[in-house]
Amino acid sequence: MTRDKATDEIRMRGGSVVGSVSSNTNFVVAGEKAGSKLDKAKELGVKILTEKEFLEMLGSKPKSETKDKQPQKELF
Repeated sequence: MTRDKATDEIRMRGGSVVGSVSSNTNFVVAGEKAGSKLDKAKELGVKILTEKEFLEMLGSKPKSETKDKQPQKELF
C-alpha cells in the first residue's frame, strides 16, 4: 500500500496523519526502510504496526494473503 493510500484510508475513518512522532501519536506504521520516526516511536513507547497489522486493523488482508489471484479493482 502506498503512503498516500494509507493516508486516505486513515482520514476516511476519521483519523489524522502527521509528519512527526510525539507522545500524542497513537501508532506508527513502519515500512521496510523505517528510519528516525521508528526510533522516536520506540523511544516514546508508541505502538508500532507492520503493514500487515495496519491492513488487518482496516479490515483488509495484504495482497500476498488473498486467495483470489485476480487483480483487485479497489483495495477497500
